[in-house]
Amino acid sequence: MRTTYDDAVSTLYQASVDTFVTERKRLAGELKTAGDKAGAARLAKLARPSVSAWTVNQLFWQARDVFDELLAAGQRLRAGDLAATQAHREAMAKLRARATALLEASSHAATESTLRRVMNSLSALAASGGFDPDPPGALAEDRQPPGFDLAGMELPETGAPRENRGPSLEIRPPPPAKERGSSGRTPAAMVQGRETRERERKELEEQRRKSEAERRELEEQRRRAKEDRARKEAQRRQLDGALHRAKRELESHKRQVDRLKSDLAEAEKMLAQAESAVAEIVARLGAL
Repeated sequence: MRTTYDDAVSTLYQASVDTFVTERKRLAGELKTAGDKAGAARLAKLARPSVSAWTVNQLFWQARDVFDELLAAGQRLRAGDLAATQAHREAMAKLRARATALLEASSHAATESTLRRVMNSLSALAASGGFDPDPPGALAEDRQPPGFDLAGMELPETGAPRENRGPSLEIRPPPPAKERGSSGRTPAAMVQGRETRERERKELEEQRRKSEAERRELEEQRRRAKEDRARKEAQRRQLDGALHRAKRELESHKRQVDRLKSDLAEAEKMLAQAESAVAEIVARLGAL
């Protein structure tokens, strides 16, 4: 079956973080072989997801029923149906448990910071209604819920659920004007802005680290390829030398065979002459 670009993207983002680069190269090769050079080039540029973004993707692929429950609850909340708050909490609690299991089953630790980023991304996806502009289940970076404080909504806790209620999306009124700063922004919004900038800085550092790791990996691959070419070239030169020597020995043996054949013909001629002389002598003796 011919591999399409969309199929390749879905397959790529279901791969583990550790094998992402190798799988991306393999799938890009399949697209190129299938004649989709533009798709292969687009696929080769897709970024490797962070561990938390990878976890969200796996929840989409492996816990679709609960994921759909979360999106449905988010849609109801956006429409003003506050009765969906409980459904949202329950879906978030289920997905947090599944995320913990996924991380523990992989080579990545289910740390509180990782789970917090996972839950933030899930809240953002529920608030926006899906992965757009990314393809479904192909999140490369963490998402941040858009303007919860200013919209009068509280981001769910990612720690242990309070009173066993699980993560929640609570509706609350905006803070009174006296609590706002001189710029018109609430203190909570200002803190959130600083935290967002700090997260973005850390994400950029992480992306640079990943890019540097990929660069080193590519350099290592080029180095190994260069060494492999040099080794094969040395083997080729060695075999060329051995072939040249074998040909010279063959020619020498052929000349020796020709000489031996000539010597044999001469010896056979002399033998015939000797046999004739012996026969003549025997005849003369018989005549006496």
